[in-house]
Amino acid sequence: MPRPDADATRSGGAGGGAVSLREPSTADELALLRWRGDAANEPLMLWHGTARGPSDVKAWVARRTGDPAGRFWIVTDRTGEAVGFAQLTAINVRDGHAACGLFVDESVRGRGVSAAALTILVEASRELGLRKLVIEVLATNARAIDFWTRSGFARVGVLREHYACAGQRHDVVMMERLLAEPTETAT
Repeated sequence: MPRPDADATRSGGAGGGAVSLREPSTADELALLRWRGDAANEPLMLWHGTARGPSDVKAWVARRTGDPAGRFWIVTDRTGEAVGFAQLTAINVRDGHAACGLFVDESVRGRGVSAAALTILVEASRELGLRKLVIEVLATNARAIDFWTRSGFARVGVLREHYACAGQRHDVVMMERLLAEPTETAT
């Protein structure tokens, strides 16, 4: 499948300042290492294995940006500082869906950054011809489930004992949003 067109930068407003999604650069590696290296963030994004050094981050970014069925952006604030990342994976243009992911630094949570980044992500998804986004959320992450629900995502099921972390199995909530629905994202 051909790689979807890459836009250099996409912007939207949030919390009194602009939020943008842009392609990653080497200047983002320290922030990505901080986020990926923090074991507390693993269950937030349902990933495994923390980054131990710059080479781990470079390899991960190379996988994300090299995936022909994926897109990866850095979320920036109005100053251009990296404050998170957003991604689409398993893009299926024929059937019109993809999995999405969004992570923002703890320092900007609750300020509208996630909502603004999601608005941009939804628009990028529509431009790719997608009609639905899906996301998996740890069942115990009430804050995230609330955010995604306020952003127009609906629960479609629970994957029992789907994610392993710290020697335990955890349920994961499956959520989806049909993009034809003009739902504003949460603030």
